[in-house]
Amino acid sequence: LNLLFTVLLLAAPARAIELSLEENRAERGSVGFVDLQRLFSASPDAARAKESFEELVRQAEERVNLKKAEGLKTRMEMEGLKVERDTLAKSTPTLPSPVIAPIQTALTLPGMTPLESAPSAPPAASTAPAPASEMARRLMEIDDRIVGLQADLNRKEAELKRERQDADKGLLDVEGRKTDQVLARLYRAINEIARQEGVSVVVDKTTILYGHPAVDLTDKVLMHLKGGAQP
Repeated sequence: LNLLFTVLLLAAPARAIELSLEENRAERGSVGFVDLQRLFSASPDAARAKESFEELVRQAEERVNLKKAEGLKTRMEMEGLKVERDTLAKSTPTLPSPVIAPIQTALTLPGMTPLESAPSAPPAASTAPAPASEMARRLMEIDDRIVGLQADLNRKEAELKRERQDADKGLLDVEGRKTDQVLARLYRAINEIARQEGVSVVVDKTTILYGHPAVDLTDKVLMHLKGGAQP
């Protein structure tokens, strides 16, 4: 078919090509071509679709970056607690030995019987908790906090993975829909110009080996698109 188009184009370079239609040999029509890639790139609809798509990409990136920042904040907090725990564990002192109160020796003084002794000292007031106990309690608190942060980090990393997957899938779907919409408008514009020019068949430039400028409808279709008319 491409070879047939080429032969016909070479035979009549200055006018639209006359072809016998398969359905009815008595009917004759002309063939034109368009540069579909150029039309798509220069189409105002494609430019608007690209701008809209880039905005969707930016929003998706913001959502992903927000999830990443939340996970990074949790990880940094957890790493800080790990450093604090290591430092605290290394500086924990050895528990002190119990203090043994001195035993009073019975004294025999003039005027006292051997059973009498000096009055015992009042019991010492209770002291504050030992530093080692406080450190041990703090270590337990840090360990519990680290476990909680690790679980939180795992959850946030899973959410980040889902957000990326949803963003990729959503953007692919949107890109496909917008491309289809732009192509649909292009095809309607090509159809309109073909009717105005009396062209029976329009082919893409990439499917022919040669095309005379006289049957190139690309500029006319592009002018139709940029004219604001909705074909």
